[in-house]
Amino acid sequence: MDSGGQVDVIYTDFAKAFDTVPHQRLLLKIKTYNIDTDLLLWITDFLCSRKQCVVLNGEKSSWFSVLFLIYINDLPELCAGEDPSSEIFLYADDSKIYEVIRNQSDQQKLRTILNMIKKLD
Repeated sequence: MDSGGQVDVIYTDFAKAFDTVPHQRLLLKIKTYNIDTDLLLWITDFLCSRKQCVVLNGEKSSWFSVLFLIYINDLPELCAGEDPSSEIFLYADDSKIYEVIRNQSDQQKLRTILNMIKKLD
């Protein structure tokens, strides 16, 4: 912005997605962490009905499923793989993605990231 350019920002809210996390896909993601099968079963049982919230500067978010956080945990790495210049920040069930737009190629990169996120559901 200091150089006269523009910054496009996309805010997402995954609140409705908490109840729709595909469990089989989630288990595949957990397996990519090379966790032993017995430990994987224990983790799955441990997390199934767990909820948590985030407290920051005395403000508390609503309660949400821990499994969902594991499901979107790799979102920043996925976005960086598409475009290392894009930034994504996660907070509870919200995310903010931004990109400095200098040309149409930058706009397309941001669209590609957004389309990738849409496919996660």
